Amino acid sequence: MPRIWAEQLINDFRDKEILLIGYAGIDPDIRPTLIEGLKGSKFAFWFELPHHCNALNVRYFNLIQVGKLKIVSSKNPSLSFLQKMTEYGFTNSIPEKLINFVSQRDFYNVRFIKLET
Repeated sequence: MPRIWAEQLINDFRDKEILLIGYAGIDPDIRPTLIEGLKGSKFAFWFELPHHCNALNVRYFNLIQVGKLKIVSSKNPSLSFLQKMTEYGFTNSIPEKLINFVSQRDFYNVRFIKLET
């Protein structure tokens, strides 16, 4: 990862609550930067499919131990992500239409979702 991108990610995470979804976190060029960024964050939730959580727990053990990261196991990480976004006040509730849309599709590779309120 180019240093300019790494620095931006680290700065963007600094003192923020971070929500990650459906990424293995194994890329050798991204992982060290991701770890450094998460260390500087307030806290992070990582939404992942159940069969991938053990690997994340091992890869990010130190961040979990110091209370910086929680791995959230979910059969539908996208829906769990949206529910957390509602808790954070990005919208008053998740529209039924969006819940149905997300529930009926495989959004494992979704990285960013912008909700219009």
